[in-house]
Amino acid sequence: TARVIFKGKHISSSSSGGEGNNLRKIVSSNDGKDEQKKNELLCIVSGHGYVPPAPAAASSVEGSATDTTARTDKEIIDSIRSSASRIAYNQSGFEITDQNGNLVPMSQTDSISLLTALGLHRIGRSKMEKCRESNNDEGDKRNSLASALVFLLEADAEWQGSSTLDIWKTKVDNYGLLQLDIAWNYLLLGSLENLTDATRRLEIAETVLRKQVHSNFVTLALVNAESNNPIPPLCTIFVRLFLLQGVANKMRNCNDTAAERLTWARVLCQQLRASCPPDRVEILCGAYCVEPSTAISALRKFNGDPDAAGNFIASLRDDEARSAKRRKRQHKLGKCANNSDFVNLDLVQTLSDLLGFGGVNNNTNDGRDDQTTSNLICSGVLRLTNNDIEKSLALYNEIGAQGVLQRAAQLDKDTGIRRASIRDKFEVSDVDVASLVSMGVEEERGRNALRAT
Repeated sequence: TARVIFKGKHISSSSSGGEGNNLRKIVSSNDGKDEQKKNELLCIVSGHGYVPPAPAAASSVEGSATDTTARTDKEIIDSIRSSASRIAYNQSGFEITDQNGNLVPMSQTDSISLLTALGLHRIGRSKMEKCRESNNDEGDKRNSLASALVFLLEADAEWQGSSTLDIWKTKVDNYGLLQLDIAWNYLLLGSLENLTDATRRLEIAETVLRKQVHSNFVTLALVNAESNNPIPPLCTIFVRLFLLQGVANKMRNCNDTAAERLTWARVLCQQLRASCPPDRVEILCGAYCVEPSTAISALRKFNGDPDAAGNFIASLRDDEARSAKRRKRQHKLGKCANNSDFVNLDLVQTLSDLLGFGGVNNNTNDGRDDQTTSNLICSGVLRLTNNDIEKSLALYNEIGAQGVLQRAAQLDKDTGIRRASIRDKFEVSDVDVASLVSMGVEEERGRNALRAT
């Protein structure tokens, strides 16, 4: 069923009758180019979505149910690829940020590959989780695990098929986690013929995961766990890694290595479980309206202290708001001269200090402090040099503040950016202010002096 709501009133979507004619008039009136004058329609659709295939009918042909499942898996995989393309090419854009909330550039083609890989991986994991929670017989569980493996291997193929994603394998933990899930699936299936492949994937996973942390991360975590001190929630991933490595080595008769890795997994797991008792998890979930996984992670970070964990959960929301403002700020500044990278906001502050301009505000959301002349100079020279701090200093010394603003304005023009210039009631020029700033005059005093003259 579908309901169409216009200005708070329900309008039938029927093709006949007066209401249908009214709906056609409203829709046709939205064809104009003036976005602000467009009417807005709210369409609520229910009953549409993925409909699982009906159970295979009894048939004398052996394997008919398996064929149906294979076709369904292929349809879902094709749907994920299609959805990834639509998201990547959507005008709203698909953005990737680092841990500091800064935008990371990625082409649309690579975005499609990444979205597809992440989507396939997520479906595979969901199937494994449902299999663990279900009460089906062993045959159904085994079929579900085999289906999950299809999605996991397809995700692995996406990582292998993109040159950009090949570079990202060691920069993010997603690829390492995928290898863990594939090895875990092999274990649940009891697939001894894939033991060699599982061992290889576990080695890849360890390489990727260790590159995401300090070189002494595991050693310090084990020492703290044995001393009953808090350990990072990230240790959960290493528990899975060491457990799988222990089982794999045991099956290969590498008993010493197996015992070592299983011991590491046990020590870390005991400390992680001790720091998040169920009653405290339930309290945090109710108090802060968060998922149990978030509450567990916060408790593990602070060794079971509910007050500290609660404060941390609250701070996460503030961090997300600040990250959103940073992304908006980067979009306002525009891309660098290479038309790929965004301005590194941390370098804006560093360059401002080196040039003696003082502090800058990169977290504002009102737009006023974003376009101070000193900030425009620093962000402009970084755009011109593609975030190279040494080249930025050299370029500034070579062409001065006025030259930086002029070249940055030309870059805006070349890239189609329309930027509102700073003007007060006496039309103080940015270039004039830049001249005074370059001579060591504080920006506000310079503006006041120009305003007075």
